[in-house]
Amino acid sequence: MILPSLFLAVVPSSPASAAPQCTKRGETIAGDNAGGMLWAPVAANGSTTCQMGSGSVSSAVGALQHSLKYCYGKSISEDNNFGPATKSALQSVQRQIGADDDGVYGPETRGKMVFSAVGTSRKTACYELP
Repeated sequence: MILPSLFLAVVPSSPASAAPQCTKRGETIAGDNAGGMLWAPVAANGSTTCQMGSGSVSSAVGALQHSLKYCYGKSISEDNNFGPATKSALQSVQRQIGADDDGVYGPETRGKMVFSAVGTSRKTACYELP
């Protein structure tokens, strides 16, 4: 008697609603009467629910770097290049804010981070995105 063999393949799935790539720096009015704008990574459609990681080069990366530097005290360049220093700084912040420390900026990190308000009449302040 020959028994049929059982083969089980596990294929990782990608979510149907995966966040689009962050491609530019967006500005939104800062909360609490900050009198300035928040710089935040945004997708081409203007959504702040986007993602980016190592190898990304855009003003969205610069917006992230600005907040990592001014809101979290990370010593990184604001060069619009998501390289090893940006990834390391982001992982450190992700651990600090209780997000998955995968070094990828995405919806979970966006929802837990604060971002730098620029153009205020007072020194830089940091706020959650609305």
